[in-house]
Amino acid sequence: MVKDHFKSMGYCIYPAPEESAPIDFIAIKEKEMVFVEVKTKPRRLYHPDTGIDVKRLKEYKGISLKHNTRCFLAFVDIIEGSAYGNYIDVLEKREITDRKTGKKYPSVEKEIIYFKVPESFLILFDLSPKSIKELASLNTASNRYRSKMESRAMTHKLETFMPALQLEEE
Repeated sequence: MVKDHFKSMGYCIYPAPEESAPIDFIAIKEKEMVFVEVKTKPRRLYHPDTGIDVKRLKEYKGISLKHNTRCFLAFVDIIEGSAYGNYIDVLEKREITDRKTGKKYPSVEKEIIYFKVPESFLILFDLSPKSIKELASLNTASNRYRSKMESRAMTHKLETFMPALQLEEE
């Protein structure tokens, strides 16, 4: 899905070399080369954020420095019902405070760095209800957690589309 998004933006897609194991693919357009890592994981259930292992972030940054190119981190999120992402250098610099909790992002907790959803990211595309269901079935979380995620994802998706549906009816 994310590869298709980059292709639609005019990028040519290439497999990542073995030495850049944590990178999923390379996207090239004109003179711009981007390493892309895709995480198929939802945001946290009770927090408006998502994150990655700090160790992994350091690996992405090291690969970016070694090859003098940027790394784009994308998340395919069934709770938000969308895919979103941003460049790692932007994610680290973009300071955001959650209005409800006062929590500051990026935030590091137990070796995970969290970024606020959706404010830290660019929305790439929306997921169809069918895609959400398929991705939920592939998720390795416990059945109880998975059913909560799927339910929450479908509710969020309906809330997102309800205003648009109401406008169409009028």
